[in-house]
Amino acid sequence: MSKHEEFDIKNRKIFKEKKLLQLVYGNYFNLIKQNLYDKSDNSVLEIGSSGFIKDHIPNCITSNLSKNDPISRTELSLLS
Repeated sequence: MSKHEEFDIKNRKIFKEKKLLQLVYGNYFNLIKQNLYDKSDNSVLEIGSSGFIKDHIPNCITSNLSKNDPISRTELSLLS
């Protein structure tokens, strides 16, 4: 298991224990959902996902450096 995977697992555990953090991120995810063009057939991709966005946008494709539950796929994204 890579350091990144260990870090993700630790952060998911913390997130599940912190109700305030869930509330803040829940509000953020709902704002994203409200601003998506809902008549579009295009997919939504979250890069660097923890997977929690799926609680608010179930059809969101989640990605991270490694695939594990609830991450849909792996992506390596380089921004320049």
